[in-house]
Amino acid sequence: MSFKIHNLAKTLLVQSNHLLKCSDFSNYNQNNMKLINTFTLLALCLFSNIAYNQELPDIINVTPENFTLNQRNMLGRKHIKELKEGVLIFRLKTNDKALKKLQSILDNPKTNDSSKQRIRERTMPDLKASAETQNNKLKSAFAEAYDFSAVYFMPDTCTYSLQNDLPLTCLSDAEGNPLAADAIKHKNIFIVDFSELENDKTSRIKGLIISDKNTNRLMPPFPYFQRSGGVFVKLSSNTITPKDALKMVTRWNSRLHNFFEEEKQ
Repeated sequence: MSFKIHNLAKTLLVQSNHLLKCSDFSNYNQNNMKLINTFTLLALCLFSNIAYNQELPDIINVTPENFTLNQRNMLGRKHIKELKEGVLIFRLKTNDKALKKLQSILDNPKTNDSSKQRIRERTMPDLKASAETQNNKLKSAFAEAYDFSAVYFMPDTCTYSLQNDLPLTCLSDAEGNPLAADAIKHKNIFIVDFSELENDKTSRIKGLIISDKNTNRLMPPFPYFQRSGGVFVKLSSNTITPKDALKMVTRWNSRLHNFFEEEKQ
């Protein structure tokens, strides 16, 4: 971008100097061209300075809200290339926080026996079953429709170990086969969740959300979000059908391929 601006300004300057030297060019027009030359030089300095400052931002020191459009584009190109060559890890839902809260209720001596029985026999098994059902639908969809990069799976309870480079024993493929930690060694890692995207203060949309290893959400123009279902699906629905899961992953996979091809040009 900076080279194009610089070359355009230089071309305008050369052409205007050529006109100044023409014998049939009036003094009046020559004075006008001198003014144009002055403005062209000023524009050259201005745009060169702007282009110089459009370097890839330091993500640690710059908040996403302060990124320029050009910086977002540069990050998008960087991230799509890293994902293509790296690993996508889908975090499997465990409802761990809710289960721990229920366990604390069970451990409380003030909880009556009927409540404890209901929690043990219904609430906790239902939470575990709903998470497993959703995970299986999404794993099947990724196994069938995702081919942009390598993709592995792990429970969301393993996030701390992943981010702190601790021994990772919970990684698996789409069929549930365990994988050694070497499968992601020296790889760029991205995390994807089936979660809620806060659209505004009143609505939330369920879908796939991709972030980096430290769970910093990626930004547009990178296809960082793919909503679940079609137009008539409830936006905040906590459930997803196998058909909608497959459609969601298929569309996102296609968008990633398209974005990668666009950024190669």
